[in-house]
Amino acid sequence: LIFIIYYIFDKRIKPFEKKATIVFASIMIASLFFVSLEYVWVGFMREGSFVYRFLYLVILTILLLAASVMNQKGSLDKKLLGKIIAGIILMFLIFDLLNPYSPKRLWVQIVILGVYFVILIKFKEGLRKKVCLIAVFAIEILLNAYLVIGNVYNVDKDYYQKYTTEEALMIEQIRPEHNEFYRIETNIDRDEKEGSFISNESLAHSYSTIEHYSSSYDSITGLFLANLGYCRNEFPTFYHEPILAADSLLGVKYLLTNQDYAGFELKSDFDSYNDKNVYENQYVLPLGFNTSEKITNVSSNGNPFEYINDIYSGIVGEKVTLFTPYEMTVQEEGALKYISEADDGSHIIYMQAGYNPRDLLMSRDGAESETYSTDWLNYNVLVLGDTSKTHTLEVSNYTEDELNIEFCSFDLEEFERVINKIKSNAIELQSIDDGYIKFTASGNNVLLSIPYDTSWEVTVNGKKVIPEKAANALMMIPIDGEDSEVVLTYRVKGKKAGIILTILSLIIFSLWIIYDKVKKRKLISTK
Repeated sequence: LIFIIYYIFDKRIKPFEKKATIVFASIMIASLFFVSLEYVWVGFMREGSFVYRFLYLVILTILLLAASVMNQKGSLDKKLLGKIIAGIILMFLIFDLLNPYSPKRLWVQIVILGVYFVILIKFKEGLRKKVCLIAVFAIEILLNAYLVIGNVYNVDKDYYQKYTTEEALMIEQIRPEHNEFYRIETNIDRDEKEGSFISNESLAHSYSTIEHYSSSYDSITGLFLANLGYCRNEFPTFYHEPILAADSLLGVKYLLTNQDYAGFELKSDFDSYNDKNVYENQYVLPLGFNTSEKITNVSSNGNPFEYINDIYSGIVGEKVTLFTPYEMTVQEEGALKYISEADDGSHIIYMQAGYNPRDLLMSRDGAESETYSTDWLNYNVLVLGDTSKTHTLEVSNYTEDELNIEFCSFDLEEFERVINKIKSNAIELQSIDDGYIKFTASGNNVLLSIPYDTSWEVTVNGKKVIPEKAANALMMIPIDGEDSEVVLTYRVKGKKAGIILTILSLIIFSLWIIYDKVKKRKLISTK
């Protein structure tokens, strides 16, 4: 900060160089305040949540300016340094009056500025001065790091190490073999608290999943998962509880949790870790299978139950009704209570609450109250359980005109019939790797549980084909004949253009350096 201001008044720096650098630095700093400039540094996208993602570029610019001052020959103007440091201290005090800082931190910073002043003014040029400056700067930066880390990174490392070690052991038991693909999901993360958001454990342990958090969400995938009922919004993506039909469609074979869910069988032959057991989905579908062309006409109307019905109808080419509306008995003695009826257990009851301006408090089967959040955590479809026993849902914190809860019954027998029919026409996966998939299939069309993306290049028997978007989200590949060989290769968007621009930039930079050196040699020779 001291040397940036000094740079403006430094007479040792050439006027043209100074003007050009100040203009560039001003643009960088202005980018922190004007959104139109900010777009340049974030790929012309709208950024949210973590603002100033490009701040390291601004910091680098500022450091280069400061280094330029220190790199100039000749001594610094001591009077100018004194004025600059005094001005900075005055600026801090004025800001403190407008919006108070922490008093302790403010005066520590003023003392540090005073120490810099003494070193810069009183010490003679040489190694001693440089060492002292580096030492004080290191202390200041370390103190700042300590204050930042103390406020944010306060999780016990022993617990973290234990959790991650055990999670790795659990995943190794169920990790897909070579040339095998399925997804693994969990609704208990490292935080083990309701509403926590540690959503990238799959990245840490390298397995495929549904829930994730990213700063560059694919809107097609995010909206698809919301339409299926996993969450309410396309961002962020949550997996609160299994939705059997959706889980099966997307190839979720294993669920890591501490409670039983209908359709998932406890695998007692697998070890338990982190208070989680391994459950296997009895209805999971493979990566790809034959589908009717009707799947390309399926789209969501905002109701996840109807959307899932339509997807399975589009796959098999006939009307499929898995979800049907279900009437619960309503009891209003003290609190609002919904009660189901027990039968042979051939159905699963799901619920979905309408969008409310406040979070609902609810209790399922007499358990401790939980929050049904419609904001950041965006709860959507939740499961009450199969109909082998009676279930209750007790709701509080609502008003009559806001409450809108929908219950649906899911037909397990019909679902098993449909799943078996789909599985009988599955692809034969031959190879799968990062950005590469190879399989054989027969029939006319193959549906993959891979999000639609124009970056996939697809060939069928060596001929390039264009995949179609199915159910507004997945990828359908047209094939023709028996034992067709299908190869998918992912091409990163803009890769070729990026390589060309990088090479051109290196050429221009190299020519600039050569020109600069030749120019300096000519100046030396003339002198």
